[in-house]
Amino acid sequence: MYVMRFSIIAFLLVWTSGLSAEIIFLRDGSQVEGTIYAQNDQFIDLRTKSGNRRIQKTQVRRIAYNTEQIKREEEARAKARREATIKEMQRLARLRAQEEEAKRSQDIARQNQISRERAEAARQIREKVERKELDKPDEPIGFLDFAWRSALVPGWGHFAIDRPIVGGIYMGASAAALYTVYDARKGALAARKKNTDEVLLNTLYSIQPGDVPLAGRIAFGTETNRRALVTYQNKINRYNYSLGLLAGVYGVQLLHIIFNGLAWEKGAVVQGPVILELSVAQQIDSQASYRNISRGDIRVNTGLSFRF
Repeated sequence: MYVMRFSIIAFLLVWTSGLSAEIIFLRDGSQVEGTIYAQNDQFIDLRTKSGNRRIQKTQVRRIAYNTEQIKREEEARAKARREATIKEMQRLARLRAQEEEAKRSQDIARQNQISRERAEAARQIREKVERKELDKPDEPIGFLDFAWRSALVPGWGHFAIDRPIVGGIYMGASAAALYTVYDARKGALAARKKNTDEVLLNTLYSIQPGDVPLAGRIAFGTETNRRALVTYQNKINRYNYSLGLLAGVYGVQLLHIIFNGLAWEKGAVVQGPVILELSVAQQIDSQASYRNISRGDIRVNTGLSFRF
């Protein structure tokens, strides 16, 4: 009985203390939340979550007794501020996007106009050069001025047409293809030399069959034929494929600069940084050049072998 009465009293105390929680706003702008359990003319004693605390009344600006209502009001005001901030940020973002779009449209229109004017000036210069009224200037005035540069050094024409990214890619790809050809050629030459030496040795065994047993000659002939048709031929094929790759890169970049040069003559190419674009047709041309490339000048000597 006493236990039940004590539990009810403790529950009521906790419940009433939760209802009587206060918020004390201090003059320095901070606030303290807790339950006031004692006060006098000078001090206020309150119980907080971190422990009991005594505050001088001279530091108090005001005391709020309905804490739940205050919290709801503050949360509502904070939510309204957040929503207003989000709306303002969205409005600023829309205005900034509209401004950038208008500026980009103006820049594109201006660049296109300059490209058309430049193409027209280049056309007039080409006509005067053809009529012998002007000497050929050093400045590019037609697609051939870009094409011969790329024909001489892959990628150079794209630098001249102000496409440094594309030109750098073509230069790097051509350099890598050249190195592949160099490395594959060394392996092919070494394979041809080994094949020649083995053919010579196989021929000597055939001329003097008594010096080597028949089983040894058969084994040696079989192994030399296997190396000639598999190991050495693979190295020769690698060299031939590297030539095809080099020719493919060279042909693609040359076709690309010719295409860009013709577009430049019509004012369809704006000089300045652009994103690299390679069409499917150019990739097909690259594969076709790779397939149709002639094989290298290195061949495997099958040599004299026994027929078993």
